[in-house]
Amino acid sequence: MNPAADWVRRYRPPSAGQRPLVCFPPAGAAASFFQGLARAAPAAVDPWALSLPGREARIGEPAIERMDALADATADALLRLLADALPPAILFGHSMGASLAFEVARRIEAVRPDAVGHVVVSGRAGPRGQWAYPEAAPPTDDELVAALRMLGGTPEELLAEPDMLELLLPPLRSDYRLLHDYRPRLDPPLRSGITAIAGDEDPSVGPGELASWAEVTAGPFATATVRGGHVYLADRVDEAAALIAEVAEALQRRPGSL
Repeated sequence: MNPAADWVRRYRPPSAGQRPLVCFPPAGAAASFFQGLARAAPAAVDPWALSLPGREARIGEPAIERMDALADATADALLRLLADALPPAILFGHSMGASLAFEVARRIEAVRPDAVGHVVVSGRAGPRGQWAYPEAAPPTDDELVAALRMLGGTPEELLAEPDMLELLLPPLRSDYRLLHDYRPRLDPPLRSGITAIAGDEDPSVGPGELASWAEVTAGPFATATVRGGHVYLADRVDEAAALIAEVAEALQRRPGSL
């Protein structure tokens, strides 16, 4: 088992009293995906970018290709890091990371119900819309590249460079296998509230799919859109940071909040 600290990376120094903001990257991405958001995030939060096995600082470790196993390991690490003295955390997940954040929140709540204050799911349909097709064949390299082009956010010069594809595709392929076998449950609902956000030009999630996250929380629920496509965080990070600030302020106003 890796030390819990291996699971997160910070891109700015923390300050006393900040609320943890745990950021879960999309398929194929790593902790560095959240550098911009970490720097733009409000002063009230301490951004932690999740560092997953098989990429960046943990490139020498095998990727975890089952959602239940990845969520178990991630929740175990975060439970060790989320000390009782810290304010309840905000979990922020983008695309595949939204599904992982949801599953991790469930596991943390089962052990420490007050450790998670809110979950922000970004660029992802609610669990009812995440059923994969088990008969579908795993995507080829060409299909993975086509998916990256469709979603946007990856420079064309990288997609045209074979050496870069050798680095980009293995973690993406592992995450597609994980998503292919993932079967989310609607019950029990989260105790934490959920805010579901997406780019207004995101081809992967429509308003109805975003709103369906309401089915899996017993807490407050809201939706929001920002300008941009699926990878809006590349150039609309300030809008995402403003939404996180609103969530942090709402948590601070709650009776009994730290």
